[in-house]
Amino acid sequence: MKSNYSVVLLACTFMSGLAIAGSTHAEDGYPSRQIRLIVPSLPGGNEDFVARKVATILSQRLGQPIVVENNTGADGAIGTTMIAQAKPDGYTIGIGTPGTLSTNKLLQPDLPYDPKTDFEAITMAIHTPEILVINPSLPVKTVAELISYAKAHPGELKVGNGGLGSSQFVASMLFQKLTGTKMVEVAYKSGAAPVPDLVAGRIQVFMTGPLALLPFIKSGQLRALGVGADERLTELPDVPTLKEAGVDGFDFSSWYGFVAPKGTPKDIIDKLNQNIVDILTKDPVKTDLNKIDDIIAADTPDHFHQMIEEEFKIDSAVLAKAPSEN
Repeated sequence: MKSNYSVVLLACTFMSGLAIAGSTHAEDGYPSRQIRLIVPSLPGGNEDFVARKVATILSQRLGQPIVVENNTGADGAIGTTMIAQAKPDGYTIGIGTPGTLSTNKLLQPDLPYDPKTDFEAITMAIHTPEILVINPSLPVKTVAELISYAKAHPGELKVGNGGLGSSQFVASMLFQKLTGTKMVEVAYKSGAAPVPDLVAGRIQVFMTGPLALLPFIKSGQLRALGVGADERLTELPDVPTLKEAGVDGFDFSSWYGFVAPKGTPKDIIDKLNQNIVDILTKDPVKTDLNKIDDIIAADTPDHFHQMIEEEFKIDSAVLAKAPSEN
């Protein structure tokens, strides 16, 4: 994989026109104007779904508009760099993912931001289990059969991901590592983007969250083989967990959370945390997330920060043998 993140840095500076310098003291009566919420991926994915659900209610509570911006590109680095470079005054916040806050840095050391030092954690939002799906034309009906088929046809199956650094990429690499299989990684611009090609048969395997997959599974356009969760999903009670299917050690789920630029005042972080946690854990958002089997994981800023550090450790181990190019 080859990327020039210096170009990303220039693009972000041009696009945002924002400076890191500025007061880190909270203004009286925050917020007094519009807030922007940056989502570093395309509309329609799980993180975008969560961001828009929260933004609608948070705007009502704070009495100011919250504009959701989808700033995509460079495996999420463009939007995430814009968050890092924004003035730390509470008027720019964003969504962080395992890709943008962990694996991108592991795969690309020249990333123009440091996930460990350039952000304030607001709250984890949700964990979403990965569902292993295939195109039904593939002559397998179980996880064991998929493993056998992949071993008999090494390097022939194409598996999609939302970018080399995305949670889908890490999940795929972990699955291959645990099962001794070899597939060809095909990178897309977001976590939901591979689905049309999977339905069409241009790729054969994919792992991502329920939001993008459930309609196609229920219509028979995709076949679900297993779920990367401790328990079976409410919406897919007949689909075993990967552990039940014999893939021991697949302890992995994607997650999304809210972050702000480093230096954002603590009282603003606390205010955002209290409101977002309350929104996520109460109806109507709670019910909407439960319908797609998302696991609500809202918590304190300190806990989210610890989760990000733990993600680095997990991803470092999984990516130790990951290819640099495909």
